[in-house]
Amino acid sequence: MKNDTVISYEYLLGLLNSSVLDKYLKIISTALRGGFYSYENKYINQLPIYIPNKDDQEKYALCQNIEEMVKKVLEYKKEDEH
Repeated sequence: MKNDTVISYEYLLGLLNSSVLDKYLKIISTALRGGFYSYENKYINQLPIYIPNKDDQEKYALCQNIEEMVKKVLEYKKEDEH
């Protein structure tokens, strides 16, 4: 991500791992051999990723929830490794 990006890695991770964006990417991307799809930058850049805006409290809260849930999942995965 660019240095001036206002979204967290956890929020972005939650979106990129969502089934909705995965399905959309498969629509706009190139199908490869073996049922795989291209995740090139030119396709990732087309994903409709909402940039959180504190002025829209309702949407901002949803973005915060996504970020917090991803943090919890990462914590649980870390605990399972030990």
